[in-house]
Amino acid sequence: GVQTCALPIYKLKVKIRGAAKSNEDVAEFLKRLNSSVFFKDVNLDATAQANKGSVKYVNFGLSASVIY
Repeated sequence: GVQTCALPIYKLKVKIRGAAKSNEDVAEFLKRLNSSVFFKDVNLDATAQANKGSVKYVNFGLSASVIY
């Protein structure tokens, strides 16, 4: 699964930060955003492995243009 934690919109551009269980989950999230009618130019800006106790996860950031 993927959890997002920030969604500021500026001039029809959005930056999304979040966390996911794996890089594969991040890739699937990007794939789905790219296939959405509401987003275009979806780009992965950064990923970083992280731990909280014994739980491993991936922090990510992406940017996209919003269509509405």
